[in-house]
Amino acid sequence: MNNLGQGLAIMIMGLGITFTALGLFVGLILLLEYLFPPKPKTKKEEAFQTRSAVSQMDRDTTDEEIAAAIAIALAHLYSYELCRSDLGVDLEKERSPWWVGGRLEQIPLGSLSIRGRN
Repeated sequence: MNNLGQGLAIMIMGLGITFTALGLFVGLILLLEYLFPPKPKTKKEEAFQTRSAVSQMDRDTTDEEIAAAIAIALAHLYSYELCRSDLGVDLEKERSPWWVGGRLEQIPLGSLSIRGRN
């Protein structure tokens, strides 16, 4: 069998094993859901969910909206300060003392001798 045929056979076998395993997981989840159904919601839980939704609509939100707008504006200004970078300015400057010091300590390649070669 040539390399292309062998590669295709391995690919098909791998995909088959993967989808078979995923199918088994889905079947296991469905079986567990059938064996252990979720318990129905009580009237108390339903009343709580309805009451909380209504109470959120009844509030006066003008103060909250103003506070939210101020928070968003401050977050935007803070992110602008974080993202502002002087990288371009730093790259256009002359070489730093760190770079010059590193260059001075490098060994010139001509002074290296390789053993065994003349």
